[in-house]
Amino acid sequence: MRKRIVSWLLRLYPKVWRNEYGAELADMLRARPLTAGVCSDVVFSAMWQRARATQASTWVGLGLMFAVIAAIVSNIASAPAYQESVLLDISSSCRNLCVRSSTYSSCVASDSGPL
Repeated sequence: MRKRIVSWLLRLYPKVWRNEYGAELADMLRARPLTAGVCSDVVFSAMWQRARATQASTWVGLGLMFAVIAAIVSNIASAPAYQESVLLDISSSCRNLCVRSSTYSSCVASDSGPL
């Protein structure tokens, strides 16, 4: 089980880094107890090595992806300014239709106010 955990931790590192330093890190991890602190240090270090090995175009792509996601979320989160006025116009139009129709009393009885 310990051998499998060590191999999973090593796979977090970039291949170039593993080829150069993987055997040494594997020996160190097998020699000491694998505590949560040791594992978290290895994971953090692997993420750092992956970030350092990343090309500039990848960072630009990630930045653009996050910008698009932020724009979509903000667009969904903020309701359009015209939404309230449209609902009020629809509500007043329905009332006017009810007043003009012959079933005014049934419209008034079922009216629950603005939409």
